[in-house]
Amino acid sequence: MIASMPRGRAFFLAILLSISVLSYWSFDSHIRPAFSSAASGFYPPSPQVPADHTVDTTFGSDGASILLVSAFFPLSKSKHTMNDYNTWLALFLKPITTPIYFFTTPEMAPMIRALRGDLPITINTTYASAFETAPLLGLEDDAAAIHWWRKIYYAYHDAYLRQGVFVGKDQPLINAIMMLNPKRFISVWASDPAPQLSSSDHGLAKRAESSPLGLCGANWYYYEFFLASKAEQAAMADQWNKEWSSMLTKFRPWKGAWWTGNLATEGRGPCRVTRVMAMEKLFRRVLGDGWNAPPSQIYH
Repeated sequence: MIASMPRGRAFFLAILLSISVLSYWSFDSHIRPAFSSAASGFYPPSPQVPADHTVDTTFGSDGASILLVSAFFPLSKSKHTMNDYNTWLALFLKPITTPIYFFTTPEMAPMIRALRGDLPITINTTYASAFETAPLLGLEDDAAAIHWWRKIYYAYHDAYLRQGVFVGKDQPLINAIMMLNPKRFISVWASDPAPQLSSSDHGLAKRAESSPLGLCGANWYYYEFFLASKAEQAAMADQWNKEWSSMLTKFRPWKGAWWTGNLATEGRGPCRVTRVMAMEKLFRRVLGDGWNAPPSQIYH
């Protein structure tokens, strides 16, 4: 004979199971998506394009048609495979229905056309370099800085390799060169804890939970916002605000706009444009006013 479970224990077990089911549903439906959205501010996400995503072929209230101009000229040496470029180009060529005018080499033309499919595209294989095309022709500047960078980069690369201190990543090497030659570099520091903002309305940005510059998404892509037009910056800042509002409501519903009335008053201001800084000035802010770059022992 099997003894029955006491009524009190059975009731307690039922409550516990109910709470477990609700917790699982709440995490999977609300917390997990919100956490994924929050984490995107720390790690740059891989581009994802919905299968049914399309882009309108008109722009502006007058309905005028637009033509997108782009180019792809493969490097003679690249750390990425052609399959990588194929994947990235597909994210651009497949979902966008707007007519495209595309510069590339004769060897790449079949791949570009295959990725584009039946969508409108004009492929120009006349030029051997992107700098020879009409949009970029005449915009070239003195290449002295590029030649200097190439020489010093490989000088330190080879020296560190011989010494057994090169770890296979270019970032530490770049950091060393910048610290040894700070007068040659400028920077835009998206995580500057004390930014000199271009906007006088900076009170909200100072208290922003995303960064000192406000709700700016992943730091990895701040340069895109910095280089964009004012209209594009305003549109992107508005989008980031909406994404943050949605995520915040899921994490802390009592902090949502439906409760407070206005998220901006809680210190989550829109993304701001910061200023360009000389690297030497930046180093002295962090390391002290008396800091000077150490002498270079490898390349002068």
